[in-house]
Amino acid sequence: MPAEDTPMHTTDQSTTNPMVTSTNPPTHHMNTDSRVNKRNRPASPAPVTNPHPDTNPGQTPNQNQTPAVKAPASKWPNIERPPQQPTAPNQWDFLRSNAPPTPEVSVNGVRTLDSGFRITATPTGGFPTPQLGQSTWHNVSQILKEKWPQKEGAKAWVHTYRAKHESNAQSTVAKLKDAITKIIGDSDAESLVVSTPTAAVELIERLPPPWHFLISGIPPEAIKRLVRLQVCSSPEISCFFVPFEQPLPTYALTLENFSFPDSDATNKAIVEIVKDTIQSNPDILQYIHENIPFPDAEAALRTIELVRVSSLNLAHSKTMKETVWNVYFESPPNFTLKQYFDWTNLLRTFFYISEDYGYGTATKMTNSCA
Repeated sequence: MPAEDTPMHTTDQSTTNPMVTSTNPPTHHMNTDSRVNKRNRPASPAPVTNPHPDTNPGQTPNQNQTPAVKAPASKWPNIERPPQQPTAPNQWDFLRSNAPPTPEVSVNGVRTLDSGFRITATPTGGFPTPQLGQSTWHNVSQILKEKWPQKEGAKAWVHTYRAKHESNAQSTVAKLKDAITKIIGDSDAESLVVSTPTAAVELIERLPPPWHFLISGIPPEAIKRLVRLQVCSSPEISCFFVPFEQPLPTYALTLENFSFPDSDATNKAIVEIVKDTIQSNPDILQYIHENIPFPDAEAALRTIELVRVSSLNLAHSKTMKETVWNVYFESPPNFTLKQYFDWTNLLRTFFYISEDYGYGTATKMTNSCA
């Protein structure tokens, strides 16, 4: 990630329509378009006020880790195989509450809150987990990078569907504040602040960043409620709530242009194409070994072997539909956020070639969730 996208004091969204369907709905994730960016942040049940958003002082690299699947020895003959290092836990587990979920009452897919606010009901298996393909700080002005982390109390990010930077965001802020107030209640929203991002530079893009507004001034439990809700889709506004401390994503890229049919067999075939492409490009593997904090000859193996692919069916119009494939690394390297985004940007430069179904290329990232 460029230096201008990192707050001075720290150490270190492609939005898909919520109506998009997939072959594996319960396991889909939402991925926010972007390119390069930031570092591993702590995965805690509640956003914290640590002014260093990219630092996790309470966790060592190997804490709470579980063994990963090994690749067959014959498949990677040139990679040394010492005693295996454990893999990192799923950093999005903080979204899961130990308490039983409160049953939702919905009619025809619409949930009416106590305030009377009508939103799309949570689908079976939950909404896809929002994962950012780029830092929340991307193209945020330097003064805000310095001031926002210093805000007292719990904080979270919110971005709208197909978000783009607005020089005058008065209408958007009013809609966001109204929706948040109706979700958390008038008493908790008494001191609610929705801060508007200002751009470091003017970018000529279809959906230029910065995309994220900062939520503050409300109790930690209210922040938790928003982040666990994840998605608010109403007639007035559709938005996504993201924790202030950004976890390391497992989403890497989205492939398009294949002529594959949409099926589980296709997903498995693309997994093998991704593995073969990575194996045949030593720069990808070398980047892992040069940037992980501790020597680990099996880090690349674990990353490659735990690739997952899920298809998404996109309806561009009533008559035009397209299937794309999201690629995830369930055991990502122990990178900072910036290193991870730089690495996935490298993955987006390759052609993923099939013998019979053409070649896949990475989609150009705008602001989205996967």
